[in-house]
Amino acid sequence: MHGRNAWVSGIGEQIEPLPANTLHAAQRFAVIKPAAGLSTPAIFTHRDLRRDAPHAIIMVFAKHPYSFGCNDLQSIGCLLEPQVQMALLKLEAQGLNPRMTGSGSAVFAPCEADFQFTNEAQQDWQQRVCTALPEHPLLGF
Repeated sequence: MHGRNAWVSGIGEQIEPLPANTLHAAQRFAVIKPAAGLSTPAIFTHRDLRRDAPHAIIMVFAKHPYSFGCNDLQSIGCLLEPQVQMALLKLEAQGLNPRMTGSGSAVFAPCEADFQFTNEAQQDWQQRVCTALPEHPLLGF
């Protein structure tokens, strides 16, 4: 929100800025983006999509921001696109706790600063280690 991290709820229309100290700015993430993508409408219209998850609350998130909650879309994403499951398994094999990003096919997991992928990316996959940002690099530009 305006270049800073925010808590988004509802169907994306309720946006609340996060206090600057909520997230550890140096947190690293292992990210894998398989070549295949996912259709957001296909996930949200899937008959097996769980729609009874309890509402998330910001105070619980603030205590454990990098292990908070789950992605209810992930199981459907894995059903629709096997590469998502393969990417999750690749990060799990390195001792990480991955999850799918939003409704896209990329997966991520918090990792240590010295994390390195143990093997090369599959053909047409992208894999990177990224660092969290406290604010957008162009904020104030």
